[in-house]
Amino acid sequence: MKRKAFLISAALLIAMCDPGPDPDRCAISDPDKLIEITYPRGGESFRHGQDVKIQWKADTLELSSIGIQFSLNGGPWRFVYNKSLPIVPDGSEAACMEFKWTIGEEQGEYSLPDSARIRIFDYQDQQGTYDTTETFFIKAN
Repeated sequence: MKRKAFLISAALLIAMCDPGPDPDRCAISDPDKLIEITYPRGGESFRHGQDVKIQWKADTLELSSIGIQFSLNGGPWRFVYNKSLPIVPDGSEAACMEFKWTIGEEQGEYSLPDSARIRIFDYQDQQGTYDTTETFFIKAN
């Protein structure tokens, strides 16, 4: 059986999303969560080489940095970006944030995985606060 490999590259920038005319758009819907992933949520299909904006809401009063990881076909969690990403508070309790993730190319004899999940977590307390997407799909061009 072939082992599957996946190359990930990502923009080195975390950006605050514009909440637009609705200031509550960035409010986290579950009061027990400090992080809430808003995109992707699961069920989406992407192609390798495609840029995907991972989007989430974060409690800026409780979190100072986050980590983003992915899992392929139910395998181990690996970092999308192998450093913590700072959360820059804008004065509000919650912020909408995004990170550009470029889904990688096939390598040699390896083939693309067909399912993936993303999780975002409190980088300072890696055993604690996090949110995880449902399964989404990655396809060849």
